[in-house]
Amino acid sequence: MNTTFFQKASENKRSISWGDIFSDVWKKHRKDQRTALLTKGMGSHIPAPNRMLSDWQKPWLFARVLIAGLVLSVLIGISCVIFPGYGMLLMLCLLPAFVVPLSVMLFYWEMNIPGNISIYEALLLTLLGGCLSLTVTGIMRTVFPGISEIAFLAGPLPEELAKCLIVTIFLCRKKYNYGLQGILIGGAVGVGFSAMESAGYALQIFDIGIQNAMGTNIIIRSMADILVRRGVLAIGGHVVWAALYGGALALIKGKGKMSPKCFANSLFWLTFSAAFLLHTAWNFSASYLAGKLPDSLVASLVKFEAGTVTQWVKYIVLIILAWLLLFYIMKKSIRQMVSVDEMYHNAANSAEYKEAAAKRQKKKEQEQEQPVHRSEPKEQHPEQKQEQPVHQSAQKEQHPEQHPIHEESEYRVEAVIQGVSGLLNGKTYMLTAGTPLIFGRRTEKCNVLFKNETKGISSIHCKVKWYNGKVLIKDLGSTYGTWLNEGTRLEPNKYYELPDQGVFYLGSKENMFFMGMK
Repeated sequence: MNTTFFQKASENKRSISWGDIFSDVWKKHRKDQRTALLTKGMGSHIPAPNRMLSDWQKPWLFARVLIAGLVLSVLIGISCVIFPGYGMLLMLCLLPAFVVPLSVMLFYWEMNIPGNISIYEALLLTLLGGCLSLTVTGIMRTVFPGISEIAFLAGPLPEELAKCLIVTIFLCRKKYNYGLQGILIGGAVGVGFSAMESAGYALQIFDIGIQNAMGTNIIIRSMADILVRRGVLAIGGHVVWAALYGGALALIKGKGKMSPKCFANSLFWLTFSAAFLLHTAWNFSASYLAGKLPDSLVASLVKFEAGTVTQWVKYIVLIILAWLLLFYIMKKSIRQMVSVDEMYHNAANSAEYKEAAAKRQKKKEQEQEQPVHRSEPKEQHPEQKQEQPVHQSAQKEQHPEQHPIHEESEYRVEAVIQGVSGLLNGKTYMLTAGTPLIFGRRTEKCNVLFKNETKGISSIHCKVKWYNGKVLIKDLGSTYGTWLNEGTRLEPNKYYELPDQGVFYLGSKENMFFMGMK
């Protein structure tokens, strides 16, 4: 676990630096670490909430992909000059346009500490998000043609609104509850938009060159210039702007539902306004001021901003500002993960849990001394000694509810269950061998009671019991279901084993519980 990193994250007085995040970029990684990273978010490779921090690796893969992509882009550019052809031109349009944006998206993916989004899902979000946001942008410009008449708003306003709409739709899924997930989803939409837009500009230059018979070398050089320029600058464009309000929306939403209230939050307006202003400044040209300022002044400003140094200084300043703001959202998201980790560990380390564990250990020590005193009676009654195991084995084969194991004390605390969210957050329940816990709203039947108006909770929802050294959980035919933390819904009236430090929830994650035993 990255102990030092998360200690800094949890203490507001100690700041996280870029060095803390990128310290493992050039380190060698073992085969099992590489495998664990590439299979993250797939099937059983989704960490439980109490292991998200300990299983997380600092980002490093994105740097390898970036270097490999840049080398391939240079080789393709050289090949296009030596061996011109439409196939090579297509590669020249696609690869350089995607290298930097995809590398940034991989960085967001590696920073996703919850680890429940696979690389396949991230790439799918990139492709789908790019296509949908470009489509929505075109629809907005068609429906509201007046936007195009305002030069400096023609790009930023419809594009940011379109991306924000798609990001919001993606974040409506229940499993997206954390700020780092929102940064990844917003970044994926921005990557798709940026890469497809760059490829479109390159194809536009190719089409203009063919119509004007400009020659192959000139066309390739012009395409390479715009792709290299947009590829390098993509690090501070759409991939960051969409990640800003994506992370903010996910932080605001949390474990609740996406609602209009989320857009009234000041953090959303801060990030969306910042993205819009950064985009506007990025596209702004002094020529937009023609007719508003004296022609001589406009001409001077146009000449000044046309300089290569002036342009790059502007872009570098905007890139730094964008990443500083994103780093602020990222730190808030990391602190959110630390608080989640502390919540689960506090449940495991609660006074009730420790007290129950101490009693159980003491009971075990006492039981170890008892066989010495039982040896004489067993020798005096050999027939009972032979018959007793047969009787016990028959009991074990029958249903656990009808014949509990007699060797366990009926009143001994075997496990502790604690609410970690919702109305029962912080409340602790002791599970004994003789008394199961019944969750629900019916007072006469349940000993873990919810209020009648609690959403997602049935009158008799589920049952948790101790049997033969294990904690078993059974859904009692509830309407909204009983779920294990990894997303498995329990079949009604069927027992499932609940592992130590396991998590389950009723209906939704708003009613979540943690179970711990010695």
